[in-house]
Amino acid sequence: MPLIYILGFYLPLEELILKWLPVGDQAYLLLRQLIDFVVFSMFALLALRRVFTGRSIPVIGGSCDILLCIFIACAALTSLLNHADVALSIANIKALLRYILLIYIILMLDPTERQINRLLRWIAAAVIGQMIFGLFQFAGGFAARDFLAARDVSDTVAGITMDFTGDRFEDINDLMGTMGNTIAFGMFLLVGISMWLVAHRLGGLKYWLGFCVLFLAIYLTGSRSVILSALFLLLVDYGLVFSFGKLSRRLLLLIPLAIPLLFLSEYLIDTENHKSFSYIFTSDYIQEALNQRLGILVYIGPQISISPHSLLGYSPDKFVFIDFVHAHLTMVPQILVDVLEYVIEDVYWVALFIYYGWIGLIIWGLFLFNIWKKLAFIKEQSMSSTLLRLSSMTILLLIVSIPLNFLNQAFEVRAFSFYLWLICGLTLAFYRREKRDMDEII
Repeated sequence: MPLIYILGFYLPLEELILKWLPVGDQAYLLLRQLIDFVVFSMFALLALRRVFTGRSIPVIGGSCDILLCIFIACAALTSLLNHADVALSIANIKALLRYILLIYIILMLDPTERQINRLLRWIAAAVIGQMIFGLFQFAGGFAARDFLAARDVSDTVAGITMDFTGDRFEDINDLMGTMGNTIAFGMFLLVGISMWLVAHRLGGLKYWLGFCVLFLAIYLTGSRSVILSALFLLLVDYGLVFSFGKLSRRLLLLIPLAIPLLFLSEYLIDTENHKSFSYIFTSDYIQEALNQRLGILVYIGPQISISPHSLLGYSPDKFVFIDFVHAHLTMVPQILVDVLEYVIEDVYWVALFIYYGWIGLIIWGLFLFNIWKKLAFIKEQSMSSTLLRLSSMTILLLIVSIPLNFLNQAFEVRAFSFYLWLICGLTLAFYRREKRDMDEII
């Protein structure tokens, strides 16, 4: 477990630590794979130890493991059929599935309640640390942003180029902490919000005060997708605690307050600043979005949904699909085609459909649904505050990942996916430990 503690605390600080190492770009990009290497190595060593000692490797259960294996097989098959680049396909599959291994690692480690609570404190400390760095950046302005920004990388590894928004020194000071870009910082704070809301549901003012502080930091990132997801997370938590019927009635009461805002919208919406949150309510934003993520939904989605490739997809090698667009989808605006390589995963659910087809997308959806069903059952059966807290956190993060992946690739962003699957593993492991202890008593 100590290595898991270190990874959980190190991940948010990784870009800042690696920035100062005197190594070349290739070495730097390889060092960024250290966390993944540790996760894969831990899984392999723990699994081998169990095999050699005659013990079985614990599984998630509820068809989840079978669905995961079928998904990997389908991904390999579509890569083979589409003659995809092997390195790019493996890298893309790895980016989606790598931290699911944390579930199996935690199940094999079988942590105690004390170890779990200690790990949660380490994660909370990491969130607080990022808030402090964010405050330092906000107060320090451009100089602090320069210090905290990730390394400017121009090289590639296996055809993949790293791109950090934190090294784009524009006329803004969007918060990104030490995480290299604003989106990763914002998504990590979503983990912090889930921890806070679950821990202080009965705290009244403390519940709202903590959310407001974390939400303010997210708002200052300028990431519209994470801002909307944070509000969605709050609504879901409120609905789960107090019922969605009560939530609906509360929202209806806000309609009279919203009407005056409609009349003032002309003055409230900043049409000049493209970085402002209110800019999404302008026609100019719609046109810009049509040239990016919205264009994928409008121009590309309907065309490929009925194509012969729609069953198994075009493979995890995105360049196979981009070549197909160039050759066959001539109705797609050229401006969208030119940037498709960079925006294809901005609507991640569509990207999963493009990569793995209807079959792969349905299998992945069933995997997530079975995970959710298992967590919901554990939450109902929980007999301790720790298990209730863990299951509630995982359910919140799993639910918020649905809209988040319509606006970004949350399953690939390490600052989100690492903690989603880590906390999921902690939930399953502690439930089994609690159940085992209860069976021994009986």
